[in-house]
Amino acid sequence: MLLRLHKLLYQEPYRLSETDFSEGIRELKTYILNEKEVHLKKFFECCYYHEYLVSNGYIEQDKDIEYNQISKIADQKKFHNSPKFHNLTLSDERYKNLCEAYIGKFSYITNQDELDKLFSSMENSFANCELYVGNSYKLRPILNEFSEKDWRTLFNNWTSEDIGCFGNYLFTRYEINESKKRFEKEKGTIRFLKNLIDEGVQNSVSA
Repeated sequence: MLLRLHKLLYQEPYRLSETDFSEGIRELKTYILNEKEVHLKKFFECCYYHEYLVSNGYIEQDKDIEYNQISKIADQKKFHNSPKFHNLTLSDERYKNLCEAYIGKFSYITNQDELDKLFSSMENSFANCELYVGNSYKLRPILNEFSEKDWRTLFNNWTSEDIGCFGNYLFTRYEINESKKRFEKEKGTIRFLKNLIDEGVQNSVSA
């Protein structure tokens, strides 16, 4: 649970008992160096706080946790971006910038994983995928995140039922929300999809 670490981070060092302080330092170093899965912002907060304690004479410098080692340590971590730690702030610009860089990297990886899962579910069946039957994407631009190649792949795999459900989905999406600004990013994709649907209709008629 790392309870002593929590005390160390959120109380002034001089207010802690000797046991709480020494155990807190041990847990701090463990969290930075040994924990494989950590909360993103909390990790950088711990790194910064270690430097704070060193610079104010509370502890000796640990060469494994010097600032120039932090990126190497961070690259080995599996990060979680828990809302629980969203309000953590870093007063040191170096740590703040480093943290924001990893937040950007983490967000990209998380987003790509989400898109891969959504694409896979659409490929299996649009009629049963989260985009069609769920609520997660009703007010969120998402169609533009897939390439034209992706959409062609989907259309080639879909049944006539899937294509019918997709056409109904597009109509409902833009008819109900009446929010052109909200879905501005999808405009180019929608034009492409309309052409793709028209192509499918023409091909079915000629067949």
